[in-house]
Amino acid sequence: MKKRILILGLILGTICFGCRKEGIENSYNPKAIELNNKATECVMTQELDKALELFDKAIKIDESYYLPHLNKVNIYIQRKEFDNAIYELETAIRKNNDLTESIFFLGVLYEKKDDVEKSKELYLKSIEIFNSRIKVLKKDAEKEANIINRAMAKKFLHDETYIDDLKLVKKTAKNISAIEMIESFSKKKIMEQMLP
Repeated sequence: MKKRILILGLILGTICFGCRKEGIENSYNPKAIELNNKATECVMTQELDKALELFDKAIKIDESYYLPHLNKVNIYIQRKEFDNAIYELETAIRKNNDLTESIFFLGVLYEKKDDVEKSKELYLKSIEIFNSRIKVLKKDAEKEANIINRAMAKKFLHDETYIDDLKLVKKTAKNISAIEMIESFSKKKIMEQMLP
């Protein structure tokens, strides 16, 4: 259980990496942000139904606000309601097309539902976007995160060049636990940890 939480935390933390851009919260309705934050507190105390209600209220107040959708994904995964998780993730991606990590995770959800073609399409799309990001980013934590995320997507496609990506960042990596997880766990094991 502890490993599952760690891996899910690494993946979902990476998904939200793009959510922390400077000033992003300023572009959404403050009441929606407040409701999203209260809902997040409810998730922490396992008041999941109340959290879903608050996330829905935040979405109703500001339909462009994508973070409540991402937060609802966590609840639906806990409940093994994968169709709902897919719906919320697709909605978040429609609202913010810069959620490359979410595109990868959407592929994982489709693979869980045995839609291998759709998952492959999403993994390839995420790699394409990671490649574009990596080309323009300077050598820093954000570039490193994108290389690690690309390695994960490649591993899920059975593309052995993921090893080269990990070698590229391993010496200077700040997120060594993610690298070790990708190196030592099989794809099946990672999926089991990500999705109960």
